[in-house]
Amino acid sequence: MKKLTVLILIAAMSLNIAACGNTPKEEKKAQTETAATETAGTEVTGDSADTENRLNELWEEESAIMEENMELWGKVINNMDKDKAMSDENYNYVDALVETIESMKDEVTDEEYNTLMTGAERIKEIETEMAKLQGQMNDETVTEAEETGSEKFPAFNGKDFDGNDVDESIFSQYAVTVVNFWFNGCAPCVAELPELNSLNESLAEKGGTVIGINSETLDGDADIIAQAKEIMSEQGASYRNIYFDSSSEAGKIASDILAFPTTMLVDRNGNIIGEPIVGGINNEEAMNELQQRIDKILADDKQ
Repeated sequence: MKKLTVLILIAAMSLNIAACGNTPKEEKKAQTETAATETAGTEVTGDSADTENRLNELWEEESAIMEENMELWGKVINNMDKDKAMSDENYNYVDALVETIESMKDEVTDEEYNTLMTGAERIKEIETEMAKLQGQMNDETVTEAEETGSEKFPAFNGKDFDGNDVDESIFSQYAVTVVNFWFNGCAPCVAELPELNSLNESLAEKGGTVIGINSETLDGDADIIAQAKEIMSEQGASYRNIYFDSSSEAGKIASDILAFPTTMLVDRNGNIIGEPIVGGINNEEAMNELQQRIDKILADDKQ
């Protein structure tokens, strides 16, 4: 699945405020049609397909709002309080957008201010609807997963962004591993990096970790890895990111993902627990659900 060509950090933040459908229109259309019948090799019901398609529509609409005024929104994102994002567990990126726009009122024209506020209000509506849809999807898929049993995360041999060798045995080192799939040009992916870093720090005290898998870096493209590292650094995120061969079984999992960001939970035995959480976790509802699932895996690990 082709991804957007990405730039260095400032360009990524200022210009690539991209929705995480992340494909050209023709390819996106084909994937949406495919999503109606299959997701990672599993049959999808009509209701699930409708929900997934609606999520894609919302992501595209949110992206379009920012892409229409990319430079202006880039200024907002670059002025956001990233330290607060990392330290505040109740951080909400939509509220942060509004706060930042308010703080910039004297730096923009009245027309620009109104454009930003109107966009932020619509983004808030979109995020609210997305959170509800994601909750519905996750409730349905968790029930299905409980009936069919856990799936193993495929074996792999790869490296982290620092060039260290890594394989599937990494999961055995932690009671729970939060695996986050993202890519450089995905604005919601970039927006949740501070929260994922904060989550990683809290999990370290409980025997867990966060690992990122940037789908654009799977085959080790040095330029894209450098761009990803720069984005993470600017967002204050330092948790481990890994990559492996895109043609491997693990690589196929990343390639089959239709919407980004997507987050999976893996236990110490390498089992994928429950179904992936589709969409950003940087809202209270999604984070609460993720934390509940993490807490259960941590509790099970102690038994």
